[in-house]
Amino acid sequence: MSQAQRESIFRGFERWGWDERSYTVITSYNYVRVARRADAWIVAHRAGRSLFSARFDDIKAYLFSSKPSAMRRNQIRQALIAFLDYLVSEGYRHDNPARELPRLKCPRRVPKSANSIIGALWAEAKVAEAMLTALVAVYLFGGMRRDEGRTLQWEDIDHVAGWITVRGKGSGVREGRGKERRVPIHPELAWALKRWRKECVDAEWVFPSPRRSGPVSEGWARPRLRELGERVGVHLHPHLLRHTIATNMVRHGARLTGVRDFLGHVSLETTQIYLEVEPVDVDDAVGKVNLEGGT
Repeated sequence: MSQAQRESIFRGFERWGWDERSYTVITSYNYVRVARRADAWIVAHRAGRSLFSARFDDIKAYLFSSKPSAMRRNQIRQALIAFLDYLVSEGYRHDNPARELPRLKCPRRVPKSANSIIGALWAEAKVAEAMLTALVAVYLFGGMRRDEGRTLQWEDIDHVAGWITVRGKGSGVREGRGKERRVPIHPELAWALKRWRKECVDAEWVFPSPRRSGPVSEGWARPRLRELGERVGVHLHPHLLRHTIATNMVRHGARLTGVRDFLGHVSLETTQIYLEVEPVDVDDAVGKVNLEGGT
């Protein structure tokens, strides 16, 4: 196979990840990078083979040549599974030996949160420009993932019913076929959205791009969140805010199944890292968010 053919397949894999698997831009980029590196390593170390023709032993040898970190090797494993799935779907090969690679056990880590400074953080966000305040609010009080908040549409918000429809992760999410969940609107979130709605001139996107049609890019949001975080001494990003409300809900009596549904987790095991506590439904739990940062 020529280098030009290889490049064409790698580019096709990146598009496939975006269109068929609903990967984010960063995930697609990282998966392609892993596939390229694996291909180069196998060509150099496994005579007569490449990633396109690799057997299980070849792929395993590459995986275990990487840094001995369970988390890193699991990430590589997932990228290789995705790439070989693509090759199978396009008819370049008939099997996916990467699926036989062992998934390594990783120690559970409780996500970092900003509970100790949540009051100061929100106070600082409330005096920022209205669009940034609303963006922080959808992550902090809506528990949304980065792209869920960034691509929120006005039609998804029902102030009368008190819910936001969140189009979450999953195949086909960009075509409206992904997983959806309803998130109760916390009073602070309602205030921030209504304040911003008075200024927003875009009828579709809650956070419209100032330079093009569609929602703001991650590149627009990241530095603004970082700058806001610096004012209160925290490295601020969407997942920190998402984890903050999740741990806050759990500490104030939320049932794990409610937190799971609120966050859009598929498995309760994912949610259990936030602590094990006792019952309250998700909408009641959201109302228990404590801006003082205590327990």
